[in-house]
Amino acid sequence: LSGLVRCARCEGAMVAGQFGAARQPKYRCATSKTMGPEACRGGYVMASFVEDAVLAWLEEVAAAEVDQVGDALAGTVALRVSSEGEQRRLARELVKVEEALLELNVQAAEQLLTREEANDVRTVLRARRAEKVARLDDLAAEARRLPEDPAAAAQGLVDNWRHWPVAQRRERLGELMRCVLVTTGRPHATFDIRPVWE
Repeated sequence: LSGLVRCARCEGAMVAGQFGAARQPKYRCATSKTMGPEACRGGYVMASFVEDAVLAWLEEVAAAEVDQVGDALAGTVALRVSSEGEQRRLARELVKVEEALLELNVQAAEQLLTREEANDVRTVLRARRAEKVARLDDLAAEARRLPEDPAAAAQGLVDNWRHWPVAQRRERLGELMRCVLVTTGRPHATFDIRPVWE
């Protein structure tokens, strides 16, 4: 669950480790650890408690009623459509940046701009191009992670939890959930799992 567990108080990451006198696997609020309790009152939670909450949530998703699965599917479809629209918009903007770079080369060749002016504009345009390419890559990666059928993906995780390697479990969990928000406390912590379709 590394990378998915966040402190509900500060929304910062919770780091895994063996903490306490018994050196048991736990998650600890990174903000509280590095900046102290004045920055965040987040504490520790047993790793097994988080895992149990995630498995219970996966079983709920796997056994969801048809209308709930429909809602989840509608959410993933909406995210896909939104992502595709954003990708098209960024692609159009990327074409404009490429055209501007070509025009700049023409102006530089015709000596309408000084070398310094051309270099300054080229630097700005290249930075814009790199930003748009990076965002397109991010959107494509997000779209690939969205499950076609959340219930089937959740059932696959439940069935193979003990057999799949950690990296595969983490990747599959990332297809279904954005994060697990943990509110630490005594006697029990509370867990708020945020699915990707919400």
